[in-house]
Amino acid sequence: QVKNALAVTITDAAGGLAAAGFENGDLVIGADGTQFDGPGALFTWFGAPTQSHRLIVRRGGARREIVVPPGMLSDAEAWGGQLTPTMR
Repeated sequence: QVKNALAVTITDAAGGLAAAGFENGDLVIGADGTQFDGPGALFTWFGAPTQSHRLIVRRGGARREIVVPPGMLSDAEAWGGQLTPTMR
């Protein structure tokens, strides 16, 4: 089985993940129009911290996009949660 998603866990309601619109249990399944196909793709969008990213999120049975502002993901301490590699 392939880890092809990031599970969101919110630990601080005032942190960056919650402020961006993420909720506990969200699965990030892609970024910038492309779905993740394996573990190597999960964090490739971190390589451009100076631009915003459109993350594809599965919440319950619905899909949505959450726009992450430039630089937000480069400071893991400010996230107020975790993004954990997992399977869809």
